[in-house]
Amino acid sequence: MAARTTPDCRYALRNTELAIHHRNGETERQLLLSATEVQAVLASVFRLQLPQPALLAMELDKLLLRLSAAEQPATSQSPN
Repeated sequence: MAARTTPDCRYALRNTELAIHHRNGETERQLLLSATEVQAVLASVFRLQLPQPALLAMELDKLLLRLSAAEQPATSQSPN
């Protein structure tokens, strides 16, 4: 989770969803689908200096896989 406020809007990152809350009440939402996208948003929008980009990308990929698996509906199997 990350958040940053500017005079014009508030940025919020929760898991893989980036929300941009504008002063006029409108909200833009963007789903980040890769570790590269998450790193780019953390660096550009949140102005974070990210250590060891290759290692971070591997860890973010693992996290994204876990999040994706958690969002999948459980399949039920009928008894044979």
